[in-house]
Amino acid sequence: MGVTPGLVGAMSIASGGNESIRTVLCVDDVEINREIVAAALDSEFDVVGAANGLEALDVMRSRGDIAAVLLDLAMPIMDGKAFLREVSRDPVLSRVPVLVMTSDDSSEVECLDLGAVDFITKPINAKITKRRITSAIRLREMGQALAAVSADAETGLLTRNAFVYEADVARKEHVGKPLVLSVGAIRNFVGLRTRLDVLEQRDLLSLIAASIRKVQGVLVTGYLDEGFFAILVEGRDASALAKDCRAISEMAAMSSSNKAVVDFGIVDNIAEVKAVSDALSYGAEAIARLDQEGPASVGFHDEAAQKRVERQRLLAESARESLINNEIFLVYQPVHSAKTDALVGCEALIRWRHPELGLVMPEEFMPFFEDPSLAHAVNEFAFNRVCSDLADWKSVGVQVVPVSVKLLGTEVMYDGLADRVLHREESAEGIPNEFIRFVIAEDMCAYDAEEAAKSIGKLKTCGYGIEFQDKEVSQFSMSLVASLPIDSVRVDASAVQDDLLLKEFVLGVVEFAHSVSKRVVAERVGTGQIAHELTLLGVDMIQGYCKSHPLAPSEFAAYLRDAYKKQEDQDLNQRLNALSSRFSLS
Repeated sequence: MGVTPGLVGAMSIASGGNESIRTVLCVDDVEINREIVAAALDSEFDVVGAANGLEALDVMRSRGDIAAVLLDLAMPIMDGKAFLREVSRDPVLSRVPVLVMTSDDSSEVECLDLGAVDFITKPINAKITKRRITSAIRLREMGQALAAVSADAETGLLTRNAFVYEADVARKEHVGKPLVLSVGAIRNFVGLRTRLDVLEQRDLLSLIAASIRKVQGVLVTGYLDEGFFAILVEGRDASALAKDCRAISEMAAMSSSNKAVVDFGIVDNIAEVKAVSDALSYGAEAIARLDQEGPASVGFHDEAAQKRVERQRLLAESARESLINNEIFLVYQPVHSAKTDALVGCEALIRWRHPELGLVMPEEFMPFFEDPSLAHAVNEFAFNRVCSDLADWKSVGVQVVPVSVKLLGTEVMYDGLADRVLHREESAEGIPNEFIRFVIAEDMCAYDAEEAAKSIGKLKTCGYGIEFQDKEVSQFSMSLVASLPIDSVRVDASAVQDDLLLKEFVLGVVEFAHSVSKRVVAERVGTGQIAHELTLLGVDMIQGYCKSHPLAPSEFAAYLRDAYKKQEDQDLNQRLNALSSRFSLS
């Protein structure tokens, strides 16, 4: 595929060459204004006009030489802001810099958010306007040129950004023609690299790169990331491309002493996909749905997969704003004694009510909240809210119980959490520290167990409780349980009833935990029958729907009152029965 005219110009700028005359689109509903702009820019730019946003979109899509847009805001049919929104949704049009012409700066922030790059004050100054247009074009095209010429050193294929750029250009140049995209992934590439020497790695990657370059109808090829390839093909249907992909997989397996497995995910008709980056996500999602234990395979993107990817992208984009917009909140799930059924605590659980998607379940949003860039803020929110809710319950005369708070992020033990919590302890509105228990996961301690132990020790010294949770029960680390200053161990017991091996595992955990003076909390216990079996296995505490669903703060306050009233009644009955027995004996 040849280099686009815009890139030729950008490369000329970068190398100090002469720039060719560029075309600027002036969008204004007043014809005399368009004529004034054309006259002011005549010596350096070729100016074409459009009377409204809709007409401007038609001009941009019908000709590929628009280098910049001068945009008025107040226009009939489609105003400037609506035009900016439409341009931002188009992966090709959005590469053209838009400068807003205005005499009122009240809309500047909104226009910048919509994608405008600069502003021209009316009435325009010809010299300043020329400089700003030239600067906007130069910055945009130099960035595009840099992305477009970037190649991966190991494979010679385009990097991810360069692939996305070139594939977007290809979509523009091949409108109406069938385009199919395929993403290839070397299965367990990180592990495979540890088994191959440098030359074997290079040979494997070079072989795959050479093979995908030879695919019939190929337009653009790329090496996206560690073990991920991409191919954009014209004039082939998905099934034909799948056949070529399977051949590449077979060749890679035969050439590697470690039997490299290469899976592919195919996205048909990417002209209908919003952006190439979305198509890459769809291909990766198709691979993720394949059997990762079986032979190399090819998956196909479908409508259901597209909806899943779009939903995940929306969650990823709005995760940070969820805190700012007060969309996340806490609910509390009771924890009961396995032997007496007395209420002994609760766990604070994070929930997200998304403005578009409604209530989102934790298994969907937790991967985003556990990202190091966001985990710190979420942990702070949860800790502060628990302190506040405990204080509220206490203020209305409710006898409170300890609250477990799960910490997020693998780096939480090393980012000064303990020092921040200790610094804040006096601001917890009179709630003793022993009423807060921090739940830590095994992977939080994996990086530096010694440093993690220091952080946990600081929390323990000030009275906070510590609970240990392993995300994957089959990888439970007994050594950490024994060495860390923790109070209890949490196990996921949701499948105990149907899994004999899991019962044996839970029994082993209970026996070991008790031998080192730790209690065991069984969470996600769904039925009374499972709770009974866990009690027989020696579990100390039960949490799950068998006892109660998670409750809002006000609901949990009522639950606390009822639980203590029930406990008082039981205690009274026991005392009365004891007295009755004494009198009957006498």
